[in-house]
Amino acid sequence: MSRKIATRFLIGLVFFWNIQAAIVFLAFPREYLSSFILSGKVGEKVIQSWGILFIMWNIPYFMAMLNPEKERGLVLACLLMQLVGVVGETFLYVDLSEQFFTVKQSILRFIVFDGAGLLFLFIAWWLSRDQSTATA
Repeated sequence: MSRKIATRFLIGLVFFWNIQAAIVFLAFPREYLSSFILSGKVGEKVIQSWGILFIMWNIPYFMAMLNPEKERGLVLACLLMQLVGVVGETFLYVDLSEQFFTVKQSILRFIVFDGAGLLFLFIAWWLSRDQSTATA
């Protein structure tokens, strides 16, 4: 598999996971209400707003996936966005008491999900480097 295909695949995988989560949040918000101690119409709209945010912040991922070598700055931006997510979610997780076990478990899923994405994006960023300056 070529470096370009591998890089596109890794970025595309993270993009797909995020878009899939966005669609599920938009289409089935009721399924996630209890995971975040939300309820009613307002709770549904909060979860749907997360779906919209997932779509918004995945635009750079899509653009980076199209031509990762040319758009290496976008690959780095995606990597840094993913890092902010993992670090921020970790702070949220640590700050919650065990009284909010269900919410903590939901945040932990985001940490694992975004942590895997962070690893994939780091590999994609490394693979997208200029071959003329890269060593085997």
